[in-house]
Amino acid sequence: MSTRYKLITALIALTGDISLIITGEINTFFLIPGLLLFTGYYRSIKGFENADSKLISTLSIITMILFFLDAIVISGDVILAVAHLTIIFHALKSFDLRIPWDSLQVVFIALLQLLITSDLTNSMAFAVFFIIFLVLLVFLMTYSHVIKENNESIKPFIKPAIGIVILTFLLTTLFFMTIPRLRSGLWGWSNQRAIKSGFSENVELGTFGEVKLDSTIVMRVSLEPSLKNRPYWRGITFETYNDNTWRDRGNDTRRINKKENLFTIDDKERNNLIKQEIILEPLDTNILFTIKNVSSLEGYFRYINTDNDGTFSLPFKKRRQMKYTVYSTGEPLLVNESLSAYLQFPESEKETMQLALSLTEDSVTALEKTEKMSAFFRKDFVYSLSTSKPPEGRSSVEYFLFTTKRGYCEHYATAMVLMLRAAGVPARVVSGFWGGEYNQYGDYIIVRQSDAHTWVEAAVDGKWVSLEPTPPYVPEKRHAALLFLDLLKHNWNRYIVRFSKQDQQKIFRFVTSPVNMPLRPYIKIGVNPITIAALISMASILILLFFLFGKRRQRYSGISRYYNNIRAVISRKLPIKESFTASEIAFRLEAVDMETAACFREFYSCYGKARFGGRNKREYDSKCEESYKKLYGKIKALGKAQWVQALKEHNRNK
Repeated sequence: MSTRYKLITALIALTGDISLIITGEINTFFLIPGLLLFTGYYRSIKGFENADSKLISTLSIITMILFFLDAIVISGDVILAVAHLTIIFHALKSFDLRIPWDSLQVVFIALLQLLITSDLTNSMAFAVFFIIFLVLLVFLMTYSHVIKENNESIKPFIKPAIGIVILTFLLTTLFFMTIPRLRSGLWGWSNQRAIKSGFSENVELGTFGEVKLDSTIVMRVSLEPSLKNRPYWRGITFETYNDNTWRDRGNDTRRINKKENLFTIDDKERNNLIKQEIILEPLDTNILFTIKNVSSLEGYFRYINTDNDGTFSLPFKKRRQMKYTVYSTGEPLLVNESLSAYLQFPESEKETMQLALSLTEDSVTALEKTEKMSAFFRKDFVYSLSTSKPPEGRSSVEYFLFTTKRGYCEHYATAMVLMLRAAGVPARVVSGFWGGEYNQYGDYIIVRQSDAHTWVEAAVDGKWVSLEPTPPYVPEKRHAALLFLDLLKHNWNRYIVRFSKQDQQKIFRFVTSPVNMPLRPYIKIGVNPITIAALISMASILILLFFLFGKRRQRYSGISRYYNNIRAVISRKLPIKESFTASEIAFRLEAVDMETAACFREFYSCYGKARFGGRNKREYDSKCEESYKKLYGKIKALGKAQWVQALKEHNRNK
């Protein structure tokens, strides 16, 4: 194999390995033997001998044993074990490249690695490595043809290879848009790591501090219509508080089945509702975040769960990115249950109760009490993520209310709910996200971990009214370049990762929209500028492909037929393989007749210049035809028995 051929093979192997590494799921232990890939290909390119085949076989057996241990013990995951296996096999194969067809094994392993990568990550980097792999694969296949044709120069193949790459991209795109969409990953499930969100059925006071310092993106939301105020993305409610921990009692959970991909809670008209298209990253919770008072929900789930608190959840945690659409009124939820659970108060918070009673001693209604509480937290309190632990025997709430007066949303929401309950107003803590960063380039909201928030809902006049005791703070703004980069990621997730059956239907309707054929006695044809531009682009591509491949195939069809005829005639008289190059055929002809061999070399030289020399080499066509006729006559004149006997004598003397 030539140095170029080995180098392209090495780049393909490296592309597959790096694509797995960027997922962040590969065990570092398996990367150590994978580094031998560089040594193996360096030796191969420099012309060193291949490793002993028995040694390679022994190491392969050891690798398979390690694979089973990895799948059962080390990783405990078959997909990750296969990924580790491919890295080691790539390294072993770099020491055992004997024939050009060995590169096909490298290609197969790299393709398998890309398939695994597609299920381990949603990163746009996968697209980069896929494109690199596709380009290298085309050039490897093209160069293998160069080797088979015994041509020394690859330059004549560059333009055809580029044309093949373009055609491959077009066919790949068409294939991607037309294949049936699967609701799960390639393997039926996903290995993506879930983001620690801080949301669960039990939340300990103080856990949000770490979460709010995290800029990891949790979800991206497209709103229609846009809202004037920062929206609250409602997650879960908490009713019971003891020992600095909030717990959700999970009351009256019921299942909602879907009808035609729609989960209906009530029959409100969608035109007057707030539409939220949400792309949610993998989280360690099964909560679905929404704007309050949901009317209906769309998503690829078999069913969802809800309760009287307005919390929506899946029956299990999703391990891959998902998209769902919510229609909400944004209005306060109605109180439709017993409120005794929302008056629970821990006996240890005696000072908190005394403070609440003193603040509301002149208040009669629940509304007056909530106003007094809100005014209290607007004085002398500071928003801060830097908090300290209370001293021994002092509760976190009382230490916050009477000593530090510094804290973040958890402290404020917890303190206000307990004070409202002490004053006789049913209240609860709501956990979710608040606001987010608006991306003007894509017209959507980026919600991060740092937007995690808790607030208060109090039962006032038969409704759950939202209250915000936390002092306002200014969220960090990102540079415009980062927002544009996030737009690219959003479009990647929306139109590539989350490309759905509905998207296929939209494309089909768009393509068929120029010709509208209703059931009428006439045909109505409508054309729009976008359709015209698309048709012109497709026509231009077809014309380009015709000029790249059509004319060249016609011009060289006769010359290629001559060469194939010669090989066929020789193969009937000499034991040559289909994989033999022109040099190997000439070597065997020399054993029979030197003059015939010289004529064959002359013919092949002429053929190579006419076949691969480009447009300015047409003068070789006639010379090639003359050489072909001359050689064909010589070969026909020699009998098969004479050829075989001469070859045997040549091999015996050698």
